[in-house]
Amino acid sequence: MRLLKRIVLALLALLLVIILGVIGIVVALNSQAGRNFAVREINKYGKSVVHIAGLGGHFPADIKLASLELKDKNGVWLNGQGATLKWSPLALLHRTLSVQELTAARIDIARAPLPFAKPDKKKKGLHLPNIQMNLDRLNIRTLSIAPGLAGEYVALHVTGSAH
Repeated sequence: MRLLKRIVLALLALLLVIILGVIGIVVALNSQAGRNFAVREINKYGKSVVHIAGLGGHFPADIKLASLELKDKNGVWLNGQGATLKWSPLALLHRTLSVQELTAARIDIARAPLPFAKPDKKKKGLHLPNIQMNLDRLNIRTLSIAPGLAGEYVALHVTGSAH
């Protein structure tokens, strides 16, 4: 009986440490120092693919970015400014990607990105779970598409939703 009691107490202590760790990460990423750390780490480890600046909002449900660049080996192919993502992370537990708002002041697409390297046929590919998606509000004030993609320069205002 004592052994069972010790096992239960150890499991409760482990659960408490995990919960406190998650709370600590959320609190840290909602401080300016935590946001600066996140920006540095994202730019450090994603330097060949992504570069962000001006991380704000309330992590994890309301994320704001002053700027975003997506890159490949030929350089930047997409540049965005003033992006906002409001979503419900807990909805993922129900296999639903629930986005209340996805907005951007400006997105410039300079060219098509280079394709990723073909995966080794011997390795199994990444299989994503079957999830539903709800996008309540999409608003891109200016979406600019370069002539190389659209035949001529195109600037659009994009609004919509998807379910």
